[in-house]
Amino acid sequence: MDMGRTPQAAARSALYPPLPAGTRPLRVVALVDRTQVPAWLAAALAGLGEGGAAELVALAAVRTGRPPRGSRLFDAYLRLDMRFAGAMGAVHASRDLAALLPAVPRHAWRAASDAPLELDAEAAAELARLSPDLVLSFGLALPATKLAAMATHGVWSFGRDATDPMRAAFWMFAAFDRGEAVTPGGLGVHRSDRGRWELLEASVGSTALLSHARNRAYQLQKTPALLRRALRRLALGEEPEARPLPAAHAPDGMSCVALALRLLVRAADRHLPRLGKIEHWYLLWRQSSARLDPQAPGVEGFQRLDPPLGAFWADPCAYVHEGRRAIFVEELDYASGRGHISAIEPDADGAHRSGVVVKAACHLSYPRVFAWRDQLYLTFEAALERRLPLWRARRFPYEWEPVADLLRGYRMVDGTLHEEGGRWYLFVCVAETPFDDGGREWNELFLFHADSPLGPWLPHARNPIVADVRSARPAGGLFRHRGRLIRPAQDCGPDYGYRIVFQEVLELSPERYAERPLGALAPDWQPGLRGCHTYSVHDDLEVLDVKLLAPRRYARPARKAGDGRSPA
Repeated sequence: MDMGRTPQAAARSALYPPLPAGTRPLRVVALVDRTQVPAWLAAALAGLGEGGAAELVALAAVRTGRPPRGSRLFDAYLRLDMRFAGAMGAVHASRDLAALLPAVPRHAWRAASDAPLELDAEAAAELARLSPDLVLSFGLALPATKLAAMATHGVWSFGRDATDPMRAAFWMFAAFDRGEAVTPGGLGVHRSDRGRWELLEASVGSTALLSHARNRAYQLQKTPALLRRALRRLALGEEPEARPLPAAHAPDGMSCVALALRLLVRAADRHLPRLGKIEHWYLLWRQSSARLDPQAPGVEGFQRLDPPLGAFWADPCAYVHEGRRAIFVEELDYASGRGHISAIEPDADGAHRSGVVVKAACHLSYPRVFAWRDQLYLTFEAALERRLPLWRARRFPYEWEPVADLLRGYRMVDGTLHEEGGRWYLFVCVAETPFDDGGREWNELFLFHADSPLGPWLPHARNPIVADVRSARPAGGLFRHRGRLIRPAQDCGPDYGYRIVFQEVLELSPERYAERPLGALAPDWQPGLRGCHTYSVHDDLEVLDVKLLAPRRYARPARKAGDGRSPA
């Protein structure tokens, strides 16, 4: 069925529970060394009041001296590297705070001393009159004791380089320099009340190994959301989650040369194997009473199911209804670059028939089928339309009709419903950022709950429940194995959809969530495989998807019907 054109939803679904009645917003004063700042910082201050946990009561530009710079060679590298940020360069772009925050009172203050930062008498008196709960400091030295004592929660300093597009959040450089698969993210701040540097609202994201600027942008784009979360905790009387801030040191001249050589090797490792190739997905399936063991998963007994030439099959969902077995998939057409939802009915001898289920002008993927009150329902991903649709079966498996949108207003991927203890839960990764996230929606898992799959869906008390690219993104529906509730998840650290990790759910309620890793299925059972990222089981039907690099000719449609095959 064709979805036609659906307008974007006007209202956004709530990602967090409402604040308790009577919660007083924190009074926040922002200090900056300049009013032209990177876009991520501007967005953080502009969105600080969303959710009602805080209000920006004043913005003050404080004149101080400039911090010392590092080696000229490294500065040259940083300038060159900014060109490789691509579309993510928008995160570093310069913005004028005066134009962006016209309703916020602005001040021009003088510093009595630069290091530590101390305001002159007139500025200190004005700050005292504002009675701040918290002072945020960007581009300035750490505060003197007297300045820190003027706010209830002291001063959160983001560092001398926070307003510098090339040097902000330099602590991320260590993971990039070492070529690690993942980079720690969060708010890197010095808390005057703690007297140390900390990483607040910490997360783990995949590393952009070829560009430090791009890698920082992937993390810094989340600063507006992370700051609101930290302030929300503070307003509720909680302590923001904190970890030690990673240390990083600017390289000297010889180290810059060594870094350049490593980047060349990384570029060759990434791009040379892809020359003349495309990423291609196919399926493995079996019909059996046996079950994959999430503690020691393997693919013994599975058989291969190939898409036709010109397409790939991914995101499988197994479902058996009245003896009819179907595998719902994202079927991506290489020519258009868009996916649609198809259903495949496999036979034990390897033959199958298939048909289109839902098609639209935008990319669709990750179909999930479930039953409720004797009816079958289907959800699928429509991230570009910023909504999570719910459809109902008219005739299984090929005919469906729209019912509602479960969530709206964000780029959301891999929505997965599950019923537990008479309550419905919805797991979904959400891109909570004002920027184009560059396809990094997989870093944070949000949870919602409702009385029925029709909603209304309420945000979980601990959102996001997972903030780690190695286990956040769903990899299929939850299932039980030997009494344990298992959540399949993706490890996208080394690469998108690299492997499936099986998480045992220990606690699941509207207020609490906890899980622990059991085992992982990596694409190591055959040479040349690059990933596996979805597993599904229903009744006696099991299926998973597999990724490899295939010759580009497989992107061309078959000339004759029945000529579909995939590379070995």
